[in-house]
Amino acid sequence: MVKDNYNYPMIFTYLDKEVKIRAVDFEECSTSVEGEKDQIQAAMDLLSESIMDYEKKKKKLPSTTDISNIELKENEKLLYVNAWMPYFRNRD
Repeated sequence: MVKDNYNYPMIFTYLDKEVKIRAVDFEECSTSVEGEKDQIQAAMDLLSESIMDYEKKKKKLPSTTDISNIELKENEKLLYVNAWMPYFRNRD
C-alpha cells in the first residue's frame, strides 16, 4: 500500500566543509552538501527518491529502526526526516 507520509531516521555527519547525510534504513542511501545550508532539503530529497525507487520496483519499504538501536559518533546527529510523497511524486 502506498502511503503519503513517511518518517525515517537519518544521520547527519558534520565534517570540516561538508555534511554527509545517510538514511539509516535504506542500503546505500547517502548524499552530502557543502556546509550546513540546504541539508534538510537534501535529506528530504534523498529519502523521497529512495521511497519512489522502492515503489517503482514494487519493493517493500524497510521498517523504521528504533531510536535506541542507533549509535552516533561525536560529530553526528540523528534527525527523523519526513517525506510528504504527493509533493515529491508530482515534481518534475
